[in-house]
Amino acid sequence: MGLSMIRIWKLRRGSLCPAAALATAVIVRAQLNDKKGDLNLEKIYAHAIMRFFNFMSSTVQGHNWSSMYDKAQELGLPSFVVDIRHKCSHGTEMPPVDLLRTAADICLQWLHQNYWLPLKDTLCDLEAAKLESKENIKFRQKMAHQLSAFDLALECQIKSAHSLKAIKKIKPKEFNKIRAYLSKNKLKTPTEILDMVINKLNELVKQASTVKNLPDLYVAGNIKNEIFHGRLNIEDNEEQIIAVTERLFSLIAVHGFTENIFVALVQLTENVHEPDERRLGARYWALKMIETFAMISRIKRMFKEEQDKNDKLKPVDFSSLNRHILPKTIRTLIAHSGVDLSLTLMFGSSRKNPRAVLFDHEFFLKRLSYLSSFSAPILKA
Repeated sequence: MGLSMIRIWKLRRGSLCPAAALATAVIVRAQLNDKKGDLNLEKIYAHAIMRFFNFMSSTVQGHNWSSMYDKAQELGLPSFVVDIRHKCSHGTEMPPVDLLRTAADICLQWLHQNYWLPLKDTLCDLEAAKLESKENIKFRQKMAHQLSAFDLALECQIKSAHSLKAIKKIKPKEFNKIRAYLSKNKLKTPTEILDMVINKLNELVKQASTVKNLPDLYVAGNIKNEIFHGRLNIEDNEEQIIAVTERLFSLIAVHGFTENIFVALVQLTENVHEPDERRLGARYWALKMIETFAMISRIKRMFKEEQDKNDKLKPVDFSSLNRHILPKTIRTLIAHSGVDLSLTLMFGSSRKNPRAVLFDHEFFLKRLSYLSSFSAPILKA
């Protein structure tokens, strides 16, 4: 029964199945063959012990087989197991069956003590409905790949690294990753990467019809971005960073996730388990979003006043704020709204979710219960 469980575990997780679980299976299988009276017990046990040691050695750094005793010591295994392993692998004759049985028992006891018992309190049954679907996993992985490229390209652009030579100088560890992205998509500069990522993310959401909880998944992926961690020294490069990042916010708005990202940023500032740097980064972007909400409110009010005076005015689609090129009426309203375009995120409402972003009394009361120096400016705004 235990072997069946581990077999399912291996089928589901593939190469991510824990080495200790696989090592347990080979020992238990040998012991079951012993109980059945198999005639090739020496070979079965010898093979099981060698595989056990190989599995467990893979969890230790380094692959120098001359240091097997060091590995055994690091794992807490008796050197006796290494001796048996050597004898099985290189000896002219197999050790006696009784000795192999003893070695197998020692291996299984070690696994029980060092792996299964510590895991006992954390393992539990899961309902299939609560497991993440393959579609969700693929979506999350593809999104992470694109946003990682976005982070790297943005940093290169901020530091004026436009050529491969310049990129290698400032990002030597990630250079191959950037070069591979450029090559795969037939691009030449970090700026082109930023444009490509926005297009790829848009396609990804459009094709995500089978993805469950898409807004939550999309927002969770976004706030892992370096840009939201407060690590890119925003104050010194504010205009440049906002000019690039507002395209991410426009895309979020197009798909109707504006409220989701705002709430996620607010909750991030309230989370005492997050690093201060990350909480400050989240606060910065939440405040920037509030500035945009205020701007949208002003230009809508201004347009309503004009409409009351002139009923021939054509209705304005405020979702057009999400476009790269704004309509003339919107540009005029923004010009009279008193905002600094270079420091304001440009995004609007969504046709999927056209109403204004509204929060009820209970939402504010909840914010008060988590109030801190990080979140107070957001609540005030």
